[in-house]
Amino acid sequence: MSLGSLEMISFRNHAHTILEFDKGITVIWGENGSGKTTVLEAIHSLSFGKSFRTSKRRELIKDGSTRLIVSGLFKSNGNDEKVSLLQSQKGERKIKINKNPVYNRKDLIGRNNIVVLSPEEEVVTSGPPSARRKFFDKMFSVISRDYVDTLIMYNRLLKQRNKALRKNTNKQKALNEITVWDEPLSDTGHRLWKLRKEMLYEYCERLELISRQYDKEITLSLLFEKKVPTPPIYRKMLNKSLQKDRIIKHTSFGPHRDDISFYWNSRNLRNYGSQGEHKLALVILKLAELLIILEKTKTLPIFLIDDLFAKIDRGRSKRIISLLQEIKDSTGDPIQTIVTTTDLLTLTDSGIQLENGNTRTYHLERGCSI
Repeated sequence: MSLGSLEMISFRNHAHTILEFDKGITVIWGENGSGKTTVLEAIHSLSFGKSFRTSKRRELIKDGSTRLIVSGLFKSNGNDEKVSLLQSQKGERKIKINKNPVYNRKDLIGRNNIVVLSPEEEVVTSGPPSARRKFFDKMFSVISRDYVDTLIMYNRLLKQRNKALRKNTNKQKALNEITVWDEPLSDTGHRLWKLRKEMLYEYCERLELISRQYDKEITLSLLFEKKVPTPPIYRKMLNKSLQKDRIIKHTSFGPHRDDISFYWNSRNLRNYGSQGEHKLALVILKLAELLIILEKTKTLPIFLIDDLFAKIDRGRSKRIISLLQEIKDSTGDPIQTIVTTTDLLTLTDSGIQLENGNTRTYHLERGCSI
């Protein structure tokens, strides 16, 4: 799969920009504030229906404009699919695929897959457990419709139970309003936990493979709870924590509390990893994500890399590019990669051949459109 073209109208600092992409590598370079990362943000919005940088949609609209429009032409197995998104200052929001309205953002997920490697993702290895749950939930939703449907249902049920918990009363009626959600929540929570554990095992295989290919001296692994409680045990745990839940006013047991840890050579990465180990671990995690999406969906996702090579030394960068070039689909096509940078020299030092016929380069300047 690849992105053929992208058009942005009043999207952040882009008044009107049109870009075309090659199947190989496209480099977008310029000084900070020129709108490089915004290009990746626009592509992400077409794939997931939202930005990876902010949840506030109106922030994406250029100052002085009343609405934004983003559209992209995706190509897969000889088929073209045009995805467009409109967002207005008044809250109007329209998403279309080949001019057909899309009413649920869920229907975008898994169609035109991308993987993003950006500074915003660094929280995955260094941040709280919620950041790692979000990382895996997003990845598994792309490769499994069953997973995303179960996740959405679980979050809806959890929201209802938490709403009942926030009612500050000890009356039996209020208690019943809480426990009525226990059975559907335990059934759905069990299902979500089971799916997540199964996919974590599969992801671990790709992660170990990529880390060995990068450096045989590096072992990057996951630690997570292996047991999945049955629905009856799940309900017992909800009942056991009920008094605590009523005090803290939210549900304290379930897959939404999962703690998945990364280990670098048997050391907890979050607690003991160096800055360099965190950066390299994130790259390896993302390469493993590329692999599992390719193997599960039979199509290569688009890889979006935001200013990575300025932060990793030359030797490591070259090994990353070498690994990336080895990832191909069943026809032998390479993964389409869109890279941003402030300095072209760092890319050439990393092994990206800018003179190659499969590499396209764009230079962005502040306040300019293409």
